[in-house]
Amino acid sequence: MALRTPHSALFWGWVLKLRIALGVAVLFAVALTGLYLYSTSRPRGEAGRVIVPEVLHAGDTDFDYYRTKVAITEPLGEVATNLKGDRIAVISGTLVNEGDQRLEAVELKVTLRNRQGQALREEIKTPVQPGLAPHKPLGKLDSRPFTFWVENIPQEWDPRRVDLYIHGLKFVR
Repeated sequence: MALRTPHSALFWGWVLKLRIALGVAVLFAVALTGLYLYSTSRPRGEAGRVIVPEVLHAGDTDFDYYRTKVAITEPLGEVATNLKGDRIAVISGTLVNEGDQRLEAVELKVTLRNRQGQALREEIKTPVQPGLAPHKPLGKLDSRPFTFWVENIPQEWDPRRVDLYIHGLKFVR
C-alpha cells in the first residue's frame, strides 16, 4: 500500500475527488435552499389553496359577464386514499374557455354533498394558476383537463354529488 504524501499521485487524486464531492454538495444545498424559498414565497390561504392576486370574483362586471363563457365539462368525483390512509375526494373534469380572453387563473368552488343533497364540505381550488408547472394560460376557445383533491372527506359524501362552480377568473394582461 502506497503512502499518501503531498507529493504522491494517490494523494492528489483523493484531494480532487474530495473537492468534486464538496462542490456537488454545495450545489445541492443551494438548489434545496432556492426551492424552499420559492415554495414559501407564494401567498397561501387555508391549506391546499393558493391565493392568486388580482382574481376577479362575483360582483365585478367583467367576472359576471365572462363567467358564462367558461364551462366545466365531464365533472367526476371519486373516493381514494392518500399515503397516510385517509379518504380523499379526487375531482376531475375539463375547463373550456369559450370566450375571446386568455385566462391566467381560474378558481373553482367545489361542494361535496351527501345523498340527501346537504352540503358537507366546500373548498376553493385553483386548477389554472401562474407558477403551476407547466404554466400556460387557458387560451381563447381552448380547453384543459384538471384534477385536484379534497382531503379528510366525510364518510357520508356521495361521489355522484359534486357541485363545481367558477369562483374566480384572472385575465392575461
